[in-house]
Amino acid sequence: YKQQLARLSVIMPGALISPTAGQFDETEVTNAEWHTFLGYLEKDSGKAAIERYLPLAAALPRPDYFTNPFYLYYPVVGISYEQTLGYCRWREKVVN
Repeated sequence: YKQQLARLSVIMPGALISPTAGQFDETEVTNAEWHTFLGYLEKDSGKAAIERYLPLAAALPRPDYFTNPFYLYYPVVGISYEQTLGYCRWREKVVN
């Protein structure tokens, strides 16, 4: 893993480096995909658990950006690094 990092000359902002070889999605995560994640989370852990994974309202370009069906296939925004890691763990379980 450290050898991989040493070979990289530039790490793009927002890039996650995986210590193991894996597959990555080719596009941004959409609001629809994030809603799917929240649905699974609510089913497994209850409604209170999803509160930790809702996008930060202050970071949304419009107040209804995350809830309006018009924006379902737009990239999800207002997500923290910790929330992203939770999504990635869930996504890995679903895909693999």
